[in-house]
Amino acid sequence: MYSDIVTEGAFNVPDHHALYTETWTPESSPKAKLIFIHNFNDHIDRYWELFPSLDSRGVAVYAFDQRGWGKSVHEPSERGCGGPMKTTLSDLAAFIRHQLPSPVPVFLMGHSYGSTAILILAASPQYEDLITQIRGFLLASPYFAFTPKAQPSQLLVSIMRPVARIFPHKQITVKGNHSLTTHDPEVAKSGFEDSLLHATGTLQSIMDYIAAADALRHGKAKLSKSVKSVWFAYATRDISLDHRVSKEWWEEQNIEEGKLVEYDG
Repeated sequence: MYSDIVTEGAFNVPDHHALYTETWTPESSPKAKLIFIHNFNDHIDRYWELFPSLDSRGVAVYAFDQRGWGKSVHEPSERGCGGPMKTTLSDLAAFIRHQLPSPVPVFLMGHSYGSTAILILAASPQYEDLITQIRGFLLASPYFAFTPKAQPSQLLVSIMRPVARIFPHKQITVKGNHSLTTHDPEVAKSGFEDSLLHATGTLQSIMDYIAAADALRHGKAKLSKSVKSVWFAYATRDISLDHRVSKEWWEEQNIEEGKLVEYDG
């Protein structure tokens, strides 16, 4: 027997910011734990099929709304204010550490920008003690580069870099078309109606993600040798993220237990 009831809570990170959490715990002893990191302009209530599905199979799920997103936003001025990448990694590391040590295998899963943050964490020596305790990594559509049509111009990026240093907390809205990100019209409709999808980021957080993706692409950020098992998936017709760059990165890795999944769509 497994539960279909989620437990809500709050997790205080080192600087005492409260992050909204949800936990799906099987009624029987779990076979494994999965820690989940969501995408940009996203929150964990959007994964209403994934989490209970895992729970029904005996996998306990631990997830949180990242700083600046979902129910971790306490004031409108906090929308998209995730801080620099080091803060994102610190929040993630603190949440992972809270689940360790574990009597069952622990897996780490991310979606898009969440996957990118996981990769940077796994390439950061200061978090090696955590990485050695993660049994496997599941990376859904990690962000390495935008498609040519979605890619901002080099001129714009070069202007944004110094501006972000001067005005790091400047909020900007990056609207997306939810009907172009799913084949399910009901899911698209829910995206348009979801008040928590504020599509707001800060110059600092956006530029830090671009820098993180560049570091991964060009080998400046390299995965720890402790990363042994990775499931890596993307869609071949993604209108935002360039799957060709993702595949190029994957083919340069030497992972003991690696599985590449390409979805045609």
